[in-house]
Amino acid sequence: MNELTENQNNKISYFIEYWQEFTKYINDGISKLSYFSGLEQDFINPILYNPKELFNEFIDEIERKNLSNADNKKFFIDNINELVKLKLKALEFLEPTLKIIQQQFNQKNDFSCLLHLLKFALEEIKNYRLGRESVKELEKIIFNENSLEYSK
Repeated sequence: MNELTENQNNKISYFIEYWQEFTKYINDGISKLSYFSGLEQDFINPILYNPKELFNEFIDEIERKNLSNADNKKFFIDNINELVKLKLKALEFLEPTLKIIQQQFNQKNDFSCLLHLLKFALEEIKNYRLGRESVKELEKIIFNENSLEYSK
C-alpha cells in the first residue's frame, strides 16, 4: 500500500480540522451564523440540515397540514433553493428532481406532484447515495495533485 504524500496528508488534516471547527458550535449556544462570515454562512444550513430530514419534514407538512403554514412553506422553499445553489458534485444525481420540485412551489392547493417528487428524492438518498457521492468527491480532492490554496 502506498503511503500518502505530504499534499494528501495536508488535505486530510485540513478537512478534519475544518469539519471539527464547522460543527463544534452545534450544541454550545453560539449561533453558527454569527461565528462564520461571508460565503460560509450560505453553506451552513443546507449542509448541516440533513437533506433526508428536510424531505421527511416537508412531506410531513404537506400530508398533515397541506402546506398551509406560510412560515413553514417559506422555510422549506428556502432550504430546497439553497440545496440547489450548492452545486456540489455529490448532489448532481438529485439536481433534476430538485429543479422539478422548485417548479411545483407555486401550486396553490394541489401538492400531489410535489409530494410525489419529495418522496422520490427521499428514496434516492435513503440508499446512502448522497454519502457515497460525497466520499467520492472528497477522494478526488485528496488524491489530485493540486495543493490546497489557503485564503483568509
